[in-house]
Amino acid sequence: MLRIALVVALLASSSGAYALGNNDLVQLNLRGARQQAQQQPDLVELLQPAQQARLWQEDAVQELVWQQQRRQFSQERYRQEVLLEQQRHKDTFRIEEERLRGIMIQREQTPLFQ
Repeated sequence: MLRIALVVALLASSSGAYALGNNDLVQLNLRGARQQAQQQPDLVELLQPAQQARLWQEDAVQELVWQQQRRQFSQERYRQEVLLEQQRHKDTFRIEEERLRGIMIQREQTPLFQ
């Protein structure tokens, strides 16, 4: 913020000097502005490491969330597959019982010797 204000002040001074025809003052102001810009790091440059660290942290948190979601999804899917397999076994057993019951009823109803 201070840098921006300084540059604006120098440009205003330079434009006033240019309007008055004082080229030396314009060059001096421009040289001063360049030196000031080289000496003071920009606010964006100062914030960049902190912002980069924050972005890395957000990415790491997001990756952990995705991993947790994938893990939960996998666990839920596995649980559903186990339940389906148990139901298949029950159904198979029930169907086999019904088939055997049908055979027994058929044998009971048919005479031994025809």
